Amino acid sequence: EFGNEDFDLEVENNKTDNLEFNESIDEIFESKLNYQFNNLNILCLNLNWEWKSLKGIFIFFIFLLILICFIILGCFGWFFYSSNFANSNSNSNSNNNNSSYQINLKNEQYKLNVSIENFLKLTQNASKEISNFLRFYTSIAHVAGTTGDKQTAEFTQARLQGSGYKTTIEEYPVLLSYPIEKQVELIEPKNKKFKASLTEAVYAEDPTSQFQDAVPTFHAYAASGDITAPLVYLNYGCKDDFDQAEAANIIIKDNIVIVRYGNCFRGNKVWNAQQAGALGILIYSDPANDGFVKGPVFPNGPWRPETGVQRGTVWLGNGDPTTPFWSSTENGYRLTLEQARNSSFTEFPLPNIPSIPISHADAKPLLEALSGDLPHESWKGGLNINYYCGPGPAKVHIKLSMNHTVTPIWNVIGKIEGAVEPDRIIMIGNHRDAWVFGAGDPNSGTSVLMEVASSLGTLAKLTNWKPRRTIMICSWDAEEYGLVGSTEFSEKYSTLFQKQLVAYINTDTGVTAAKNFEPTGSAQMQNIINKVAKMVKVPPPIYPTPKANEWQSGSKFVEQVWPNKTYEPILDSGSDYAPFLFNLGVPSINLQFSGSGETDFYSGVYHSNYDSFYWMSNFGDPGFEYHRALSQIIGLTTLILADSIILPFNYTDYAQSLIYFYGQLENYINNDFEYNLSKFDPKNINLKILQLSILTFGNAAKLIDNQIKQLLNTNTPIDERKLKIINDKLIYVERAFLNVNSKTQNWFRHLILSPSFDDMYSGKAFASVYDSLKTFDIDIINSELSKIADAINKAADILIY
Repeated sequence: EFGNEDFDLEVENNKTDNLEFNESIDEIFESKLNYQFNNLNILCLNLNWEWKSLKGIFIFFIFLLILICFIILGCFGWFFYSSNFANSNSNSNSNNNNSSYQINLKNEQYKLNVSIENFLKLTQNASKEISNFLRFYTSIAHVAGTTGDKQTAEFTQARLQGSGYKTTIEEYPVLLSYPIEKQVELIEPKNKKFKASLTEAVYAEDPTSQFQDAVPTFHAYAASGDITAPLVYLNYGCKDDFDQAEAANIIIKDNIVIVRYGNCFRGNKVWNAQQAGALGILIYSDPANDGFVKGPVFPNGPWRPETGVQRGTVWLGNGDPTTPFWSSTENGYRLTLEQARNSSFTEFPLPNIPSIPISHADAKPLLEALSGDLPHESWKGGLNINYYCGPGPAKVHIKLSMNHTVTPIWNVIGKIEGAVEPDRIIMIGNHRDAWVFGAGDPNSGTSVLMEVASSLGTLAKLTNWKPRRTIMICSWDAEEYGLVGSTEFSEKYSTLFQKQLVAYINTDTGVTAAKNFEPTGSAQMQNIINKVAKMVKVPPPIYPTPKANEWQSGSKFVEQVWPNKTYEPILDSGSDYAPFLFNLGVPSINLQFSGSGETDFYSGVYHSNYDSFYWMSNFGDPGFEYHRALSQIIGLTTLILADSIILPFNYTDYAQSLIYFYGQLENYINNDFEYNLSKFDPKNINLKILQLSILTFGNAAKLIDNQIKQLLNTNTPIDERKLKIINDKLIYVERAFLNVNSKTQNWFRHLILSPSFDDMYSGKAFASVYDSLKTFDIDIINSELSKIADAINKAADILIY
């Protein structure tokens, strides 16, 4: 670039040189030279202006070219982005670029396997810690609503907080009952007068048995009363026993009934007696069922001693009896006690007659004072007496005063937030309250639950593990009165849980014998237990159980002590899974080790003063290794449910269970159902509609299971939104089985699995059909079958669409 100054200087120098060598012609050319110089100067100025103009034009065109390039590139980029956006929509039904939502299933499965391995290592020596938990919980009596109960709640919360959980204690004011005064006397025949002690003996071997009045022997929610009437013995007091008594013309009305425990829920025994017009009822523990007939009795053996008494609730319902279908709150509406006893106000009214549990030592003099032949030989028990039916000549006086009061209970809730799906919840629960000390029921399960919570917390601290889905630990209160704590909690959060609760894992009487693994629950969860049973080891299932330091030498995997590997796909209604499965339609499972038949010796101390740490450490699980195994089973089940990318629910297994249930119903109708052919023809029962719906569900289950297998076997990443659609289907299938169109409000809404009214403890598939058969009304029977078939078809639709 040339500047004005340089150009002028060059011209100036040239002019000087010319003048120096040609002075003579200076004058001649002076005017011309000046003219040329001026022209040259003007030219240079013009050239300078033109160069500046060209420079500006050049810069302008460069800028324009760059701008055009940016526009072209932008258009091309927009076209490319739009193409990918459209492809993403068509492939994943999403309006976002899916690159950040891809999941590698093999990587996630590897992470889960590592967590499982670490959890097993953390819990391999957990038996000592579990025994320490149990020692604390059994050190004080903690019936619901008492000071001891609150102490256990505070201890539980503190331990959960120490393990890293966000915790709350949820307090509910609920109706509970406690005895004020009770009395049972035989007043006739006069030469056999007797007054029952209604207490349990003290044994030096068991330190806690000295607190014989820590929790009096009583039935929760029994009505107060002061009555005197003839006594009548009615075997177990179940529906069949009352039917046999009626057929034998045994008078029940205005008499006092005595029955033995077993065969049906104690609440049904009281209900049956009340419906038959009895004034009151006594329920005793017969040695043929859980006493000396079975084997050595406490404290020398595990079976029930002569003064042992089984406490328990005699109400058929669940939750607070004065707030049916809604959660109990401080200032909320509740029924009066009189209304709670009236079927016009509630589905399950409280009893209207007094009921008292007694030992077989107290029952023996009463039974010996009876006469009258038994209607059936099977009514004979195990006492060394002649069993008679009555009524009379024995006459009994019962006096019972009960305090029905609204009092607080305490649920303890701990939570680990899910890292990926915080709005999907895996819940583990156990009730904490006990009738006295509760070593087996429920605190064997409580101690296991605390170990699971502690180990999961340690896993998170040591390995930075975080669950994919939220894990919620729940310690329920007042279960023994009728699942009160868990029911109030489920009613309070029912809308939330129906959307977010994936599965519920329960343990109640977690370990009552170092013997059999007995899982029961929703059929789609069976495959999880099959896998876990191959990962956990236990000592040989022998009695007495080896001590803790002896178990490794003869250890076996749980599947080897799982009788016939039987997974019972029906839950009874006797524990805290009931509100979640039967009322909310949440897949649920109950896990425990127990005995059966001759090894079911826990029944010998069930709900008595002798369900103690002494009993558990000497007869139940001396080395606490089965407790350790249960903690591993529950922990692994939780990890699999919380961290599996695709929920491990297998609905082909569910379809197989429906086929099995159908076969049972068909066999009952064809072979066991008694009817009068002149009044009722079973050929009019429309079983075909049920059969076809089950086949439809089976095909839908195969379809979804095959889709899941293909996804699990693929080597390519999978879009998370597609996984959510599949997982939501797997969660909500169980909800489809709920009866949501009933004209009357029913607490047990599950059409497949809800229990029969004749025995609220036992589970029975298609119970409403069995109950309807007793009406011999073909319209009612076919109506129930149609409702169930419709629900099964809707469940199939969820899997297909």
